[in-house]
Amino acid sequence: MEVQLPLLYISLILLIFSYLLISQLRWKSPNLPPTVFPTLPIIGHLYLLKPPLYRTLAKLSTKFGPILHLRFGSRGVMLKNASPKTTSTLPTAPSLCMERSWATTGRASCGGEREDKNTMIDMLLSLQESDSKYYNDEMIQSFLMVYLLAGTDTTAGTMEWAMTLLLNNPNTLRMYPAGPLLVPRESSKDCVVGGYNIPGGTMLLVNQWAIHRDPKLWTNPKTYNPERFEGLEAMRDGSCPGEGLAVRVMALSLGILIQCFNWERVSEKMVDMTEGRGLNLPKAKPLIAKCKARLEILSLLAQ
Repeated sequence: MEVQLPLLYISLILLIFSYLLISQLRWKSPNLPPTVFPTLPIIGHLYLLKPPLYRTLAKLSTKFGPILHLRFGSRGVMLKNASPKTTSTLPTAPSLCMERSWATTGRASCGGEREDKNTMIDMLLSLQESDSKYYNDEMIQSFLMVYLLAGTDTTAGTMEWAMTLLLNNPNTLRMYPAGPLLVPRESSKDCVVGGYNIPGGTMLLVNQWAIHRDPKLWTNPKTYNPERFEGLEAMRDGSCPGEGLAVRVMALSLGILIQCFNWERVSEKMVDMTEGRGLNLPKAKPLIAKCKARLEILSLLAQ
C-alpha cells in the first residue's frame, strides 16, 4: 500500500496535466479574448461564480476587460460588457444567433424582416399545419406560457423597483433591468466580436446590468438624469417576446398608482436597495411604503 500511494499521486498529477494540455490545445485559437487564470480542470471558472452572478461577472470585466473568454465546465463562454469600441459589434454578428429547428421564429430575433402582422398564435397554428409532429399542442402551450411569464413576472419585479426608485429618486429600467443577464446565445460558427476570434459553439453572455453602470458609456451612471435618453432610438430586432405585454401593463399600473395616490417612505431612512437572488432581479426585502389617496380621487369615489 505504501508503494502504491505515491504512484496514485503521480497518476493524478499526470491526469490533471494531460487534461490542462488537451484543453489548451483544443481551445487554442489566435486572438482569443483575455481569460482569467487559473482555469481549473473539469470545473473551469465555475469556482469564481458567486451570487449575485451579474455583480461577480461585472467585477471580472472591470478587472480583466470588457470581453472575456471563460470556461463553465467544459463549455466555452464569452462574457460581454459594453465599451465604446464594442457596443456596435453584437448587432452585426449574425452568427451569434442560436441555431434552432424552428428557424422561422429564430429569423425575426436575429434581425429578419417582418413580412406580416399576424399574431403569435396565428403563426404557431400555421406552423402546426406544416409540421404537426413538432408543433404539437403541448409545445404551443409551453411557448405561450413562456410568453406570458416574460410579460408578467418581470413586470411585477420592475414595478416594485420603480416604486422604490421613485421614492428614492433615480430611474428604473436602466439601473435595475428585469433580466440583469440577457438570454444566452451561441455562436453557430467561428466569428469575430470586438476584434477577437470567437470559436463556434461558444456561449455568449451579455451583462446588461454592468453595461448600464459603465462610466465609459454613461456620464455619472448612478445619477438620475432621464434627459440622457432624449434623441436615442432603440433597435427593436431581437426584443423580448413579452415586452409588449409588460410595457403596457407596467405603464398602466404605474400611471394609476402615481395619479391616484401620494406616496412617501415609511420613515426618514432611504428605502433599502439590496438586491435579492433570482433571474428577474427581485428585491431582497419587499417594498413597504405609505400611500394616501389624492383629493380628486376621494371626491370621485364619493360620487
